[in-house]
Amino acid sequence: MVKIEHSMIWKDGRREPGPTKTRRSMRAIDLSARAVAALRIERKRQIAAQARAGAEGFKWCDSHGLVFTSFPGFRVSDSALRKDFKRVLRAAGLARALRPHDLRHTAATML
Repeated sequence: MVKIEHSMIWKDGRREPGPTKTRRSMRAIDLSARAVAALRIERKRQIAAQARAGAEGFKWCDSHGLVFTSFPGFRVSDSALRKDFKRVLRAAGLARALRPHDLRHTAATML
């Protein structure tokens, strides 16, 4: 289960946690076993990156407990996310016109 408690908003030229659009947006969502396993793998990767950052003399920069970060704990930028998404689409042989938001509708339909 994942709890949606806030969204990311633009403030002073950067993204940070903020309120959800509506009160109904705050909710708990059951996750599939596959999604939970993927999130556990990502958390282990993040813990290893935190240890590596400390060993290399970097302070881990994520003070919000984000699930997905870049090294050393920075929020993943929109441009980096779009670039990675396009790379995954090419590797899967899918249409380039597909947007990340389209995945939301696909997932809802499949569920």
